[in-house]
Amino acid sequence: MKRAFIIFLSLLVAINGFTQRAIDTSEYIQIGGIKQYISVKGADNTNPVLLFLCGGPGSSVMDVADKFTGKLQKSFVVVEWDQRETGKTLQLNSSPQPLTVSLMQRDTKELIDSLLVQFRQNKLYLMAHSWGTTLGLYIAGKYPELFDAYIAISPMVNQLQSEQMTLSMLKSKAEKEGNKTEVEELSKVQILFANWEQMYFARKWLFSFNGQSIGDSDTAAVKGYVAGWVDLAVRLE
Repeated sequence: MKRAFIIFLSLLVAINGFTQRAIDTSEYIQIGGIKQYISVKGADNTNPVLLFLCGGPGSSVMDVADKFTGKLQKSFVVVEWDQRETGKTLQLNSSPQPLTVSLMQRDTKELIDSLLVQFRQNKLYLMAHSWGTTLGLYIAGKYPELFDAYIAISPMVNQLQSEQMTLSMLKSKAEKEGNKTEVEELSKVQILFANWEQMYFARKWLFSFNGQSIGDSDTAAVKGYVAGWVDLAVRLE
């Protein structure tokens, strides 16, 4: 009788899709009318789901995510996502709609709903970094019933004020140190950025301040990235 019950229980678990196993998959799912790329990793697929919203916009951390989610994967099913116009999602398809914050917030909600259905859970954990917190704060505030917890890393609170304070600090430093190139390039920057070059100069010297100078070999790639995203960001609401 005991053996029959165990067999019945095993069959029931298998039928309902709750067989305990490690998971390491990647797939394109339909979100917001386009195919969007996600990576799903965890030691146990029955663990709570944790969705990570990366910074940017336009920055994919998919290739290095294991470095900061490796330990989390022991306790969570960790989901990484290349948002529209980013990484592998962009490689497959461009956004047919102009990018807006509200559009990307809707993408986020749709992805969360999909994950909850896929893993048969009522809630998940949401973690966001930088630009990702623009999406995360909105979603967590509007749909708190969907989350066990929301973790914000370097959250964007008042980006306009942050940019103004950063530019003022960098200009003061450049003048104090007598760096003529830095003074000249930062003098061209206004907040809000009027073009991609202003954003490039602002980020170039911020990276330098943080000890992450843009090397000569990286300049073209960084300029290309900034130029492309400024064109898109003009339409962000």
